[in-house]
Amino acid sequence: MADPAVPTLPAHCRPLEFLTRPWFWLIVAGVVITAAAGAMWNSGESAWWIAPVAVGLILALSGIVLLFRPRLRFAEVAHLPVIIGAGVVSGLIGLAVAFLLEGKLEPHLRMPFALDLWLSGPIEETCKIAVPVLLLVFARKRFGDPRAGVLMVLVSAAVFGVGEGLQYVNGGSGANSHLLQGLVRPLAEISHPLWTAIAAGAIWLAAHRSGRVLTWAGLVGWLVAAGLHSLHDGLFSWNEGGTQNDTTDHDLSMSDVVVSAIGGNIISIIAAVFAFLVLRHVLRELTPPTAIDTAPRSWRPWLALWGVPAATRERWASEDPVSSSSRME
Repeated sequence: MADPAVPTLPAHCRPLEFLTRPWFWLIVAGVVITAAAGAMWNSGESAWWIAPVAVGLILALSGIVLLFRPRLRFAEVAHLPVIIGAGVVSGLIGLAVAFLLEGKLEPHLRMPFALDLWLSGPIEETCKIAVPVLLLVFARKRFGDPRAGVLMVLVSAAVFGVGEGLQYVNGGSGANSHLLQGLVRPLAEISHPLWTAIAAGAIWLAAHRSGRVLTWAGLVGWLVAAGLHSLHDGLFSWNEGGTQNDTTDHDLSMSDVVVSAIGGNIISIIAAVFAFLVLRHVLRELTPPTAIDTAPRSWRPWLALWGVPAATRERWASEDPVSSSSRME
C-alpha cells in the first residue's frame, strides 16, 4: 500500500518527446552528413570525403552518449574532463587492438568470414572496456563511481564506433561501396555504446557495492553485451553467404544499394532499440536522487541487489526497509 506521506511522482509519459531532444537531432544530422559525404565520395576518386564522413559519425555517436545525460546527470560526476579523456584514449586503444585481432590475426588463422562476425562480440566488447576496467582496478578512487564508469565506457565505445565506421566507408573497393557504407554506417555504429554500457553498468555498480571488480553481475553484463553484439553481426553472415563482405568488395548496382541500405538500417534500428531497452534496465539503478523527480517511470531505480554481498543482504533484511534501502548506493 502506498504511503500517503510520500508524494506521487509524475508519470512523464511523452511518446514523442525525443523529437525535442538534442541527442536525436545530432543522430539525424550525423546520418545526413555521412550519407551525403558517401554519395559525393562515390562520384569521385578523392578520399578527401573521409573528413565529412568522420564529422557525421562523430555527431551520430555523440548523440547516443548525450541520450543518457539527463537521466544520469553526468555533469555531477567528479573529474569529468579526466573521465572523458580516459574514454577517448580507451576507445583508440580498443580500436587498435581489435584491428590487430580481427584484421591481422584472424586472417592468418584462416577463419571463415561468418565465424569472424560471430566472434566480433566477445573480441570488441572486451577491447572497448579493457582500459576502463584496468582503471577501475588500479585507480578506483577516481574511476570507481558507477556513473563515471558508464560515461567513460560510453565515450570509449563511441570512439570505437567512429573508427570502425571510417574503416568501412574508406575500405570499400567495389562500385557504389562508399555510397552504401555512408548510408548505413551511422546507424550501424550507434549500438556500440549501447552494448558496452550494459556491461559497464553491471560491472561498476556491482563493484561499487561489493568492493570487488570481478562479480557475477558484472560477468552476466559482459555476456549480455557480447551476445547481443555477436547476434547482430552474425545475422549479416547469412546475407553474405559466410565467405566475404560483398557490400565492400563487389560492385553494386543502385538497386542493390537501396535494398541493402533499407534492410541494413532497419536491422540497425531494431538492434539499437532492443539494446537500449536492456541497457535502461541496468542503468535505471544509477539514476541519482537529483534526477528522480524528472525521470520517467522506466528510469526510476528498482533497488536491485546486484553485487550486494549475501551477509549484507541478510543484515538489511533484519533492519527497517526504508533505512536499509537508503544504503543501496
